[in-house]
Amino acid sequence: MGAVDEPVVTGIAVLGSTRVATRSAEFRRASVTAVLGSVTLDLTRATPVPGGASVSAAVVLGGMDVVVPAGWAVSIRGIPLFGAWDDTTTAVTPGPDTPRLDIQALVVLGGLEVKHARRWS
Repeated sequence: MGAVDEPVVTGIAVLGSTRVATRSAEFRRASVTAVLGSVTLDLTRATPVPGGASVSAAVVLGGMDVVVPAGWAVSIRGIPLFGAWDDTTTAVTPGPDTPRLDIQALVVLGGLEVKHARRWS
């Protein structure tokens, strides 16, 4: 799927994989689900609204990557049931103008990673 300009995006993968991307200048939220599959949520060309954007992520027996640009302050909270999440982004000291992303995650027998885009992709 190509990138859209929508401030709210959704995506689901069941027994497969999908890529969800937005380049919205007023990104608000995303809702993504992976069941026995994988989802990549690409936010590298998005700009969160002032106050921050949110992601609701559910992963069951699958995997999810949330790709953000450098400079974003990311927080993850939720429930890992025999699963895990990892934030491998560069830590940012939040300031009043720092782009913020809050992720609420349910991860069951799967994994979620928040990361920067690979340099040579």
